This record gives sequence, C-alpha cells and structure tokens, in this order.
Amino acid sequence: MIGKLVGNVDQIFDETIILDIAGVGYEVYCPERVLKLVRNDSKNITLYIETRIRDDIIKLYGFPSLNERICFRLLQTVQGVGAKMALTILGFLSTEELERAISLNDDKMITKIPGVGPKVAKRIIVELQDKFILDKNIQTRPASIESDSALSALINLGYGRLEAARALSQIINRNKENLSIEELIKLSLKELS
Repeated sequence: MIGKLVGNVDQIFDETIILDIAGVGYEVYCPERVLKLVRNDSKNITLYIETRIRDDIIKLYGFPSLNERICFRLLQTVQGVGAKMALTILGFLSTEELERAISLNDDKMITKIPGVGPKVAKRIIVELQDKFILDKNIQTRPASIESDSALSALINLGYGRLEAARALSQIINRNKENLSIEELIKLSLKELS
C-alpha cells in the first residue's frame, strides 16, 4: 500500500490532482481545502495517502497530515458516511474544528457541510466522541481560553471529559454572550447535577 507521496502537482481537477513523481502521475482525491492549498504552492507537495481498492478500481486519497488521514478513516466508521462524504467533511472542517464539534456535541457546525443532514451529524457525534478523545494524535483546540480552563476545572473536579464537554457545550450554545471561567464552571456544575 502507498502511505505517502512527495511530488509536484501536474494538474488540478474538481476533486483530484495529478501528482507527478519522477515522471509518473498519480491521481489523488483530496479535500477541497487541499485543492485550494496546492493551487498556490504546487512544488514538492507531501500527501499522506489512504489507498482504497474496490473491485477493479484503485483510489488514492491524499491529506497534508496524518491527523487528516486518521479523521478520514474514523469518519467512514460512521453508518452513512462513505469516502466521498468524509472527503467533503474534511474539505470544510479542519481536524481541530471537527474534534471540537464532536467533543462539544455541536451538530449545527457539522450540518453546515453540504450533504450532511441532522441525522448523520448526530451519528458522527455519537459514534466518534470516544474515538476522537482517546486518539492522542488529534489535539483538542477549544474555541477560547475560558472554555478550555472550564473544561479542565470540571475534569479536575472528577467529571469525565465527555460529560464535562457536553455540559459546557450546552451552556455555550444557550448563552450568546461571553461568559467568564467562573460562570462557565458554575453553570456547567448545575447542568451536571
């Protein structure tokens, strides 16, 4: 199997690029964000590859980091999410944004992606919540220092990461104004009790 390709972008299409490596052109499916990236810088591109063999077709999917390749694999473990939808999701959300949406139970962020309905968004959250949190290769990047500190405080008080993140998500979604760390913790504790 091919794990990584390094070469120059020869051509860019709607969903794929032709990556030239020593005169051999590999057709690689990429997320939209990667296609935009290689339009600006097409020399000496490194892509981590997921190889799929189906019947008589071999498809290569390319990602700029191992984290994105891991996310691509994880997304396809969700019922109703195939390679095309996983690629679309990673074209709209970075791995950090996706993990944040999952850990904070933010299905609204996921349903903004074309082709992803509310049922699939909920399935992504439910089925991947434990997998994303346990995967040390993908780092959580909360939206603010306040929410990060509040989550840490709740965990230090003995609450599990999942239940603390869910409570924080509900508080943040209900309150449009910025809350202080103390307010977030206080409201989350009420939510958890």
